[in-house]
Amino acid sequence: SISDGDRDTPLEVPIFATHHEGSGVALFETWDGLLQASHLWSNSTLEVGFALEVDVEATLLFAAAAMGLSETPRFSIESVAPRDWVTHVQSNWPPVDIADCLRIKFPWHEADESNLPTLTVQPGMAFGTGEHATTQLCCCEIKRMVETPQMRGCSMLDYGSGSGVLAFAAILFGASRAVGVEIDPDAVRVSIANAETNKLGSQFAAYLPGFESDEDKQPFPLVVANILAGTLVE
Repeated sequence: SISDGDRDTPLEVPIFATHHEGSGVALFETWDGLLQASHLWSNSTLEVGFALEVDVEATLLFAAAAMGLSETPRFSIESVAPRDWVTHVQSNWPPVDIADCLRIKFPWHEADESNLPTLTVQPGMAFGTGEHATTQLCCCEIKRMVETPQMRGCSMLDYGSGSGVLAFAAILFGASRAVGVEIDPDAVRVSIANAETNKLGSQFAAYLPGFESDEDKQPFPLVVANILAGTLVE
C-alpha cells in the first residue's frame, strides 16, 4: 500500500479526486491517471510484503536504481509471525448496529441479547454488510416507511439487492414479502442463502434481471435502489 509519508503531521497533504467545473466525471481516479499527473505525495510511504527468502535490501536497491534515485530510500524490515489471517480479520469485525433500527452480525459472532432486530449475514463478494452509510440511511428510511399504517404489510422490491440486507430489514420491520433483483449471479446466490439462514426464505425471492416470476412482475408499493447514482440516472 502507499500512503502520505507525512500522515498525521502538519505537512500531511490530502489527495482527492478533482472535477471539471460543472462535470460529475472525476479526474485522477485511476492509478495511471495519478501517475501521469504526478498527483502523488512528494514524501510517500510504501508497505510491501515479501516472502521470507527474498533479499529485501537488494530488491530495494534495484528499485531505486531503476527509478534513477540518487539515494536509497529509508526502510525498515519487520517480521510478521504466521497467523490465521481469517480469524484475525474476523476478530476485528464487530457486529454492525444501525441507529435504533437493526443489528447485523456475522456467522462467527456469538449469540447476544441485543434488543434490536438482528440479521446474520455471511459477508463475501456480495455488497451489503451494513457498514456503508448509504445502506444505513436506506435501512432507517425503510423502517420509517414500513411502520406507517398505509405501508405496513406491503411488498418491497430491492433493486440491486446485493447480500439482501435491505430486503430482510424490510421484512423484519413489517413488510410481507421482499424481492431482490441483482445483476451479479453470486449476489443472488448469497442473498438466497442469507434468507434461509435468517428463516426468511418463504418471504424472499431473488432474481437476475428479466428472470422474475410472473408473481413478482407486479408493481411494488415500496422500491429501494441502493446503487450508483449514474446507474439510477440511466
